[in-house]
Amino acid sequence: MEADGGSRVRARDLGWRAAAEGLGGAARMAAAVVTPFDRPRRNRWGLGDRAGRPYPGDELIDVPRWQWTHGIEIDAPAAEVWPWIAQVGADRGGFYSYEWLENLVGCGLRNAESIVPGWQLQVGDGLRLHPKSPPVPVVAMEPGRWLVAHAAPDAADVAAGTPWAAVSWLFHLEDLPGGRCRFVSRFRSTSSTNLAMRVAFGPALIEPIGFAMDRRMLLGVKERAERSPRRGGRRPRHEQRCPSSATPAGLTRAARRDWRTLAAPTPAPRSFDPAVVEDLPVPIARWLRTSIAAGTPLARTALLAMHGEILVGRWLPFSALQVLAPTGYVWAASAGSRFVRFRGFDRYTRGQGQMRWTVGGLLPAVSARDADVTRSAAGRLAAETLLVPTAVVDPAITWQAQDDRRATALIPLGGWTHPVEVEVDDDGAVRRIALPRWGDPSGDGFAERQFTVTFDGELPVVVDGGVVVLPRSLEAGWDTGIGVFFRATLDGARLS
Repeated sequence: MEADGGSRVRARDLGWRAAAEGLGGAARMAAAVVTPFDRPRRNRWGLGDRAGRPYPGDELIDVPRWQWTHGIEIDAPAAEVWPWIAQVGADRGGFYSYEWLENLVGCGLRNAESIVPGWQLQVGDGLRLHPKSPPVPVVAMEPGRWLVAHAAPDAADVAAGTPWAAVSWLFHLEDLPGGRCRFVSRFRSTSSTNLAMRVAFGPALIEPIGFAMDRRMLLGVKERAERSPRRGGRRPRHEQRCPSSATPAGLTRAARRDWRTLAAPTPAPRSFDPAVVEDLPVPIARWLRTSIAAGTPLARTALLAMHGEILVGRWLPFSALQVLAPTGYVWAASAGSRFVRFRGFDRYTRGQGQMRWTVGGLLPAVSARDADVTRSAAGRLAAETLLVPTAVVDPAITWQAQDDRRATALIPLGGWTHPVEVEVDDDGAVRRIALPRWGDPSGDGFAERQFTVTFDGELPVVVDGGVVVLPRSLEAGWDTGIGVFFRATLDGARLS
């Protein structure tokens, strides 16, 4: 997933499809203007009688002159929908509505097609409706459930009789049975009795526009949330569902026990505060602030589903599940063709490394569990720790600055300190890591060899209402011997 969906474009760059959708939206507005008698139904679109229930933020405008309450059901849980909602705004991810119409009035935006942690709204942030309009402050929020933006006049202006208006806008998510949720948008408005304010903030002008744009926004959020492969959308042939903590097939009893232990959720994780990374080297602070949304729980356990190819004499396709934690990992995979299939696992658990592979689950192929395997596996864990940004916010990891793109992490594991050089691009994404790792890629004996991993793409992962961005794909290899031997794409991830 490339996360540049918020890049700004001109209206004429949006193409015929956006223009056609915009014209359809304009027609819907026109129809609403000439049918004021249908306003009560439109103001309850998608909800019917449920639109009358109270919601958080209603107390901000006790007696609105008018309001709308629109809703839509989404085939995804609230936790997965929330990051889309929490990045709305003209200076963030847009409003998922009619771009063409918005850009005709100078918004100059393009609606996001991916989740960007740096755009996630927090209490105190401003929800900007237009690049040139003052932001509406986000005054209350329950992350993962709802947020309310509210603009109110100064008490002194009201007392002085100055014309004024007040608005509130609620986005609310409610989980439904079957892994679904309901998304509700409630807009409330009131104003002074001044004629200009009553016209500017009254239903005759705002309601037709609001109905068309808000309805399209709800549909836009629904489309994006349901587009995820986890929601049953079109999925590549190798792609797996988001992994669970259930142990995969083919593990020994000891490996199953280790899997369950490593997969345990992080106990009482702290929430990410961007201020805690200010003293880290510049590229590392840039990476963590870009990859972790403020307030996201610092979950350190990762469950990964992946596919790719591995060089074992020749390149073989594989699919794998992995549990990855600061203290160890288990990587369970199946590789090869339908005629010859290798099954097994690599692991580093309880301070010991192991490789165990069979042909077809029956014939032994590789089995190793010694000091060399253990030291090599510890180096692999040090490298893979960099896959999970939330696991790197750890006082046990110390940093050495190099320049504005590179820094070295000193990661203590298994009695060794592993120096991992991390390279971060200008956009805050890790593109390359390298470390001296114990191995025998040339077949001439174990020694420390340079081991390099390159990353590409982005995989946003929802964590209890927050967002963490992992690399989407990776390529790993040694600087001697077989060189690059592993290529993988992450199909899904779960952090806990």
